[in-house]
Amino acid sequence: MQKNCKIGFVIQARLTSTRFPNKMIRPFYNDQNILELLINRFKENFPEIRLIVATSSLSANDPIEKICKQLEVICFRGSEDDVLSRFVSVGVEHGFDYIMRICGDNPFIHVESIQRLLNDFDEEDYLSFKTKEGKPVIKTHYGFWTEIVSLSALKRIQSLKINPFYHEHVTNYIYENSNDFNIKLISIDDVFDEKKYIRLTVDTPKDFEIAGKIYQNVVKQDGGFIFNELFSCIDNNKEYIKIMTTEIENNGK
Repeated sequence: MQKNCKIGFVIQARLTSTRFPNKMIRPFYNDQNILELLINRFKENFPEIRLIVATSSLSANDPIEKICKQLEVICFRGSEDDVLSRFVSVGVEHGFDYIMRICGDNPFIHVESIQRLLNDFDEEDYLSFKTKEGKPVIKTHYGFWTEIVSLSALKRIQSLKINPFYHEHVTNYIYENSNDFNIKLISIDDVFDEKKYIRLTVDTPKDFEIAGKIYQNVVKQDGGFIFNELFSCIDNNKEYIKIMTTEIENNGK
């Protein structure tokens, strides 16, 4: 990672999901919720990088701010629907040049992959991973990866008169208009092409149930896990695959 820019980690979280409200604060593993697990993982593995939790100003999200205070992490509160505005405001307020956007729906975020992004980062507008077909992984159901985006790119999008969809889904405009931005996508291992049934992003009660069972079996105390062990856990339980496949069909990206 370049030393002449400032990067911050921002966890995007809210409790007002229509499919599964309050999922972020429900007990998930060892009496901890997903937000607590993510915060502790990032604080432990990347103590030198500032971590912010970005939620909305709705009172329904007050429990998120309470958790942040307990864990001594900054909670930024902004627009509920204009998530792009929320991220731009976070970046401006904290002086970030670049933001690693972390989806709070993903309890299986892979620490080693984050370190790979930081190592490969060369001040691109957008840096993340891609599938064998070239699809940015943020558009998949795996739930393992994050993305780095420049504040300048987010500001540029904000200045455009575009569909409100792009204000809710922060980075979509960038990789849908790749010629207008400096983008780098790193290929994930070919093995994932054989594991398209894996869904460990948590959007629904079924996602939450299956993810919790798998988490207990494969994730270590520090939040780390080995992909081969995770694959074996899933592949040895056909019911997991059946449920994941159904949830993918019913919850498009």
